Formats: sequence, structure tokens, C-alpha cells
Amino acid sequence: MEPLEPVEVASAQQGEWVQQLDLLRPPGQSDDGDRYIDLCFTGSSFDISGPEAVRGPEQGSLTVQCHYNPGWKAYLKWWCRGADWGSCKILVQTNGSAFGVKERVSIRDDQTNHTFTVTMTELRPEDTDTYWCGIERTGTDRGFPVRVTIDPGKSTCMCVCVLSEPALPWSLRSLSSD
Repeated sequence: MEPLEPVEVASAQQGEWVQQLDLLRPPGQSDDGDRYIDLCFTGSSFDISGPEAVRGPEQGSLTVQCHYNPGWKAYLKWWCRGADWGSCKILVQTNGSAFGVKERVSIRDDQTNHTFTVTMTELRPEDTDTYWCGIERTGTDRGFPVRVTIDPGKSTCMCVCVLSEPALPWSLRSLSSD
């Protein structure tokens, strides 16, 4: 029986992959019936990771730090929005440099520490959504979902004193008589 090559198989989780590895007996050892062992690893836990959820204040900013394996150092990094991995909209990417910015979102890749940092500014309640830390590669990109929640700003109340008609002339008279 010939050994199987490693294969990638889609899993039930969006954005994840599974790799099947076939481990063969050492060369020169006789065939005792054990041909191979299947081991499965989820790709997103080994390739890229980040916080599951972050919060930021309305009109403020938030920062998300995504970590990746050293093997992904030279690849483009991106930040996209949308709960569905397959159709999320890329908001910003590194574009071959270690930095990218678009509107209220910036991304910086620290290739020495194998992290990239996304900063969102001027936060709005409608920014609450699922976002993805991602790495562009040939085939299926790698990604990790991050739930972003924007906390509403504090409301301010300005109190205004309104004087009724009869009190107004009295106040003016008392001021003018002094």
C-alpha cells in the first residue's frame, strides 16, 4: 500500500482547515501491518491567532494584535469585516510594506515579533461586528475571527433654567434698582 500525501480538507468551521499527515514506519523495518497514523490539526490555531473579542468606546479607538507563525513573515496581512469568512470585506492590508492605512483603520506588521497590529479610530456603534485577522497566501487565506463591540458613549445633559414671564421683569427691575 502506497503512503498518502498530506492533504487539506475543509472542516465544518469557517476559515479553518485540517491537514492529514501519514506517518510511515522507519526505513528498513519490516511490515507489521501498521501502515500509517492519521493526525489532524486545525490550521487556524497554528497559523494565526488573536483575541476572541475586543471592546472600544464610541468616538475612541481600539487596537487588535494578531500573532502568526514565523513561516508567514513575508506574506501580506489584512483585516476584513463580516461574519462570513468567504465574503468578508478587506478594510486594510499591508500591501507589501509593513504598514497600511485606509480611512479610520491602520495595520502594522512587526515581522520580528511575528505580530500585526490593527488600529481602528473614531469608533461608531455601527462598527460592532465580526472582523478577521488574515494572511494572504496561494490557495485559501488563513484567518482568525475577532468580535468587535463598540460601547456607547456617555450622554451629557445640559440643564437650562428658563424663567417664566412674571419673574423676568422682576429680576431685571431688582438688578436695575441696585
